[in-house]
Amino acid sequence: MAAPPYHTVPAVQLPCPIPIVTKDDFLLRRLTVADYDSNYMQLLQQLTKAPPVPRATFEAFVVAADACTTGHLVLVAEAPAREAVASVAAAAPLATDDAQHATSLPSGATLAATATLLVERKLIRGGASAGHIEDVVVDAQFRGTGLGRRMVDALTDEARRRGCYKVILDCAESNVPFYERCGYATKELQMVRYL
Repeated sequence: MAAPPYHTVPAVQLPCPIPIVTKDDFLLRRLTVADYDSNYMQLLQQLTKAPPVPRATFEAFVVAADACTTGHLVLVAEAPAREAVASVAAAAPLATDDAQHATSLPSGATLAATATLLVERKLIRGGASAGHIEDVVVDAQFRGTGLGRRMVDALTDEARRRGCYKVILDCAESNVPFYERCGYATKELQMVRYL
């Protein structure tokens, strides 16, 4: 009996995503430990409660995040700084070793946006994975530039690359039109219980 025609996680380990330089020179890349010295936590505060964390906590989070197999990718958009964008883009692809990767980018960058992709492995749908987009925020000074859509599109493409059969996200009702423009549709309801 043939397996159902669902997407499945590729048998080979996928390479880590490489940086993307947008037409207006934003650098889309993975979060690194060097970003502790950036405005990353202040950026998250524009979305929700995000108190400062100790450097060791931040570094442990980054190291534990996406090693290409965990299914946790934190994408950031670095604001244009012509010389930094050029030097990092020229170094692509980034090293896949976490220790090398963490030190390969400039510290103190100005981050314009962030978004997270979580990949959930499932036994339903023939063992396919589902992607979850979380924590999408664009710094107030960069809103209206199309950067949010580029972040969502980049993570949607990455979910597809990782074999996800669907990508889901939660959002405020006021953000529904934005996500509809990104190709997402309203389906069912979200429930939550805070612990």
